[in-house]
Amino acid sequence: MNQVSQAFTSGRAGTGQTNITMTGMPAWAVGAAMFTLSLNPLGTGVSTLSNELARAQQISPFARKDGFFDRVADYASDDWDGDGAVAVSADEVANARSLLNALNVSNPEIVAGSDGSICMEWIRQSSTGEKKVYVDVGPKGKVLTFARFGQSSPIEKHFNEYGPDVIDHLRVLFSIYAA
Repeated sequence: MNQVSQAFTSGRAGTGQTNITMTGMPAWAVGAAMFTLSLNPLGTGVSTLSNELARAQQISPFARKDGFFDRVADYASDDWDGDGAVAVSADEVANARSLLNALNVSNPEIVAGSDGSICMEWIRQSSTGEKKVYVDVGPKGKVLTFARFGQSSPIEKHFNEYGPDVIDHLRVLFSIYAA
């Protein structure tokens, strides 16, 4: 399957519960949907399912690391998606490259976010279940991280600026990811 053939939400008003049904979705998109449903939009401090579902629909298709950086100029101006997306700045590109070089990990799937962020995803199967690490390098140096290893509770951490503490945190996550 190459695309989502159906996506709809339902729920009972006033309960705060929302159900999302998606069919025809490739495996990587399920991870992307989980990622976008799990993180707060940059700078808001608030995350709602409907906001994050909308964000997932505005993100460009995934690309391997080298392919993304080869085409990063496609995301360098506002409205690159024709739907009002914020340009990915040279600072975010530099931070994402620096992060990947410092970690020396396998190539992630990478996508430009409509908020000007660069979203990176690593997913692998292990004997303890699926392992996932997501990193959002965002505008103004913000970095959001999310990880889930098998059935464990998610690990989510937000940084106000990219720096050594981000790398230290991700090294710990990737030591668990690699085990």
